[in-house]
Formats: sequence, structure tokens, C-alpha cells
Amino acid sequence: MKNNRIVIVSLSLALGGTEKESSTIASLLSSKGYQIKYISAYKLDHFFKLNEKIEYVEPNFTRQNLNSFFYLIRLLRFLRKEIKLYNPRVIISFNEWINPFVLLAALGLKTKIFVRDLMHPKAHLPFLVKYIKKILYPYSTMVIAQTNYAKNIIENLYGFKKIVVIPTRVSFVDFTSKIKSNRVITIGRLDNIKGHKYLIEAFHRVNCEDWELHLVGEGPLLEELSLQCKKLGINKKVVFHGKVQNFDELLANSSIFVLPSLREGFPNALIEAMSVPLPCISSDFYEGRNEIIEHGKNGFVFNVGDVDSLSELLKTLMFNPDLRNVISDEALNIRGKFSSEMVDGLYLKLIEDEF
Repeated sequence: MKNNRIVIVSLSLALGGTEKESSTIASLLSSKGYQIKYISAYKLDHFFKLNEKIEYVEPNFTRQNLNSFFYLIRLLRFLRKEIKLYNPRVIISFNEWINPFVLLAALGLKTKIFVRDLMHPKAHLPFLVKYIKKILYPYSTMVIAQTNYAKNIIENLYGFKKIVVIPTRVSFVDFTSKIKSNRVITIGRLDNIKGHKYLIEAFHRVNCEDWELHLVGEGPLLEELSLQCKKLGINKKVVFHGKVQNFDELLANSSIFVLPSLREGFPNALIEAMSVPLPCISSDFYEGRNEIIEHGKNGFVFNVGDVDSLSELLKTLMFNPDLRNVISDEALNIRGKFSSEMVDGLYLKLIEDEF
């Protein structure tokens, strides 16, 4: 009988972009008749669910109980044991933090390995991870990049040519029959890299009494950002929603979306917001963002951390509903570029070519 077993290796099933994509692709491949084993690198609380046919395993040890070196040794042994037991024809590993160690754990095994890069292509990685990545990526069957920009960076950094571009799978929002509120919304973990403090300051400068700012996400900066709102006197106009599993309704009832991040790998929330459609403002978080937004046509872009520019763009959209409608209409075309059907088809073709 032909071996149709596939191992998916990911960080965990906790809330996160890596986990969302890896669990979705695992279920997609399972629905197509492949036998799937999902290996989690960390033992964390589950947020996403897998198809019941999928075998799931996670370590019986936690990162908190071990230093980095000993955790890495145990993780490598765990990964190799679980991969050998399943004897897959293909491995798909998600996320730059664990991709090199999956390649190391599978050395000498007769299996094809695809590594999925999901972080910003210039994101900071520990020296050991970067060093091992440079050595081991050439042993992979293929690197899966998110954008052409990321593909070029990987080629330049690692001299590696076996790269295919597959955008992140995005679930579009059903925008029909929705009532818009005077609401600016952003979605993302409350930490420094997401740039929420710049958005809060820019919103304050616009000083529009009948608008609200909504922040969806949790994180370590909740108290600091709440205090910032109080000091600016806008705490009654800013809503912190915390973790929300399904934010479709919040997006659909909003009028403007802002992505103020200092850096992003692939901005799922931005694309989901454009699909509503919403007029979107995004920081120029990396050069590849022009694969998503064409400034002044289907959205607006400002330099990272530039509060003056962000506040002016907010003011322009908040006081100009006709412009919001024009930009929204253009933003809707993003559905054709990043549809789940298109992304699923690219993954399936990649796998089918190996079987």
C-alpha cells in the first residue's frame, strides 16, 4: 500500500498565527485522504481543534522546567522518536524557531521535508537558530515563503533556491448586511512590536468626539496602554476587548482598520479587514507590504512609528465617508489574491507532486 502519511510539526495548538495555519492545513490534508500526525513542539493549552482523524502528540515535558539547552536536547529526541514511529512520506514544519530542529531530528530519514517560514524575513532569531538554519535549510525539500519579498530575502541570506511562495491562508469575513459604527479597530497581541501606543496617540490627536478606538487582543502591555489612554483623557473612547476567538462581527461593524505594527511576518488581520471590506491604514512594516496595499488606491501606508502621518490619515478617513467607500471597494479585490481556495490549492499541488 502506498505510504500517504504526513507529519505536521508546529509550535502547539495555542492561539497564534503559526498554529492557526498549521492546524488548518492539517485538517485540509486529512479531508483529502492523507493520514496526518500533528506533532506539537510545546505543551500548551489548546485553542485550535483538529480533525478527529488526526493523530496528535505533544511533549510530556514543559519549557518552564528545563533550561534552553536541555529542552532542545529533549525536543530533538522527542521529534525524532515520533517521526520514526510514524514513518511519514512528507513532513511539513511550520515556523522558523523549530524548522532547523525538525530538519536536524529527521537527518538520515527517508522523508521529504517542507519548511514553512512565517515570521518577518529579517526578524531577529537567536544566533544558534540562525546558524543551524543556514546549515540545514539546504537539506529541506523546499522552503515555503509567504511573499516574493520573503523569497528574495531567503535567497540572499542563505543562498538557497528551492523556494515556493504560498500566501498565508486567510478566512474572509462575511460583510453582508452589516451596520457600520464610527469605530477604528486594530487586532493584535498587546506587546511592543504591534505598535499600539502610536495608534492610541494618533487617535487622541484627531480629537473626534463621536468615534471610538477598539483594540482586540491580549498581552503584557494591557495595563501600560490603559494608563496611556487615561493620561490622554480618551479612556472612555477606547475599548480593550481582550482575546476574541471570532472577531468577524467586530470587524464588520467597524469603519476603519489600522495595523500599526513595527514588524509583521504576514498580516492576516490586515487582509481579513480588507476583505470585509474596510478602508485600512498600515504601517510600512517591511518592503513587501506593497504586495498587499497600493497606497492611496486600496488602502494607506505610513512610516513605522510616524504618529503625525497616522493621525492625518485617520483624520482624512474619519471625516470623509465617500473616500472610505472608494477605498473599501478597491480593498475588496484582496479576496481574489488571498482566497482560502487558492492557498489550499497551492498546498495540495505541492503535496500531490511529492506523492
